[in-house]
Amino acid sequence: MHPHRVVEAQKLLTRWVAAQQLAERFPLYGGYLRSLASAERLNAVHQYLRPLILELTTKSHERCLELVYALCQAVDWLGRVPGTLPVPGIPHELLEQIVLPTLLTQRTDRPDDAYAHLWLAMLPSRARIADLPASRELLERAHQLAPSDAFIAERIADERLNSIWFSCHHLPETLLNSEDAIREEIKYLRRLIPLVRQEKRLTLTAEADRYEQEINKFVHTNQ
Repeated sequence: MHPHRVVEAQKLLTRWVAAQQLAERFPLYGGYLRSLASAERLNAVHQYLRPLILELTTKSHERCLELVYALCQAVDWLGRVPGTLPVPGIPHELLEQIVLPTLLTQRTDRPDDAYAHLWLAMLPSRARIADLPASRELLERAHQLAPSDAFIAERIADERLNSIWFSCHHLPETLLNSEDAIREEIKYLRRLIPLVRQEKRLTLTAEADRYEQEINKFVHTNQ
């Protein structure tokens, strides 16, 4: 295993065992993380992951949903680009056979569940489900359903920051076609700032200011 994956597994394991009730209800997943954290990938897959998937196929939707939501909450999403791989702690087999089918069922049966839309946006869902809305559309839907939810607002803010970074990474060429679009992204990010946790507001404000100054600098230089 790559050392970075071992570190990710160790961080996840720490968060997982802290949720004692979940750890007791899903011991196979805890075993999977412990094996990964010890760089024992084959043991993790054969002794824990595949038996877990087999067990979950016999469980109710509510039981699967409990685990899926717990897994998604345990992931460190900060700075991650929505819809990309890999997702720490959610391997391909679990994603395809349990996580995505469970979320799709929840989205259909409970379209007012903001987190069903959020997790489908954050996970690499679109690559496997062609007719699913784009990640940004799913994020916006989650925000509409839970407009005061700080966690959802922060995930959208991270997504906007990634978009702004990508645009500014290609300055000044990007400004020739999309200066207004980049500025709208920054304005949207500023509207999200009052909704996030207090400890995140200063960081997001500083980032918005920095990118705006960077754009202004390029505009002034190229006039």
